[in-house]
Amino acid sequence: MTQRRDGAKKKPAAADAPKEDAPAKTEDVALVHGRTEDGEGLRVIRKKGDELSAGEVRPLKDGQPIHGEVLSLKPRPEMPLLCDVEVTHAAPTKSHAGPAR
Repeated sequence: MTQRRDGAKKKPAAADAPKEDAPAKTEDVALVHGRTEDGEGLRVIRKKGDELSAGEVRPLKDGQPIHGEVLSLKPRPEMPLLCDVEVTHAAPTKSHAGPAR
């Protein structure tokens, strides 16, 4: 730190610069804003890159079909309802157009 003429201490300019240690990747976060009507899941607003979407997350159950992606939510310490999203299994994509064969 340096001292200014008025006696106040000033931080070095390097301390003011944002840290860029992490590689650039698409921001994927979810904000939990309530429970589902049946109480088994959570309602979320998800921001993935520049796209916003509303949806539900539910625990996986043996023998039940999976609808959409399988996610892992990691709550942030400073705001537990805001979670970092990790996609552990991507949603299946359609391989052909039209009705099932």
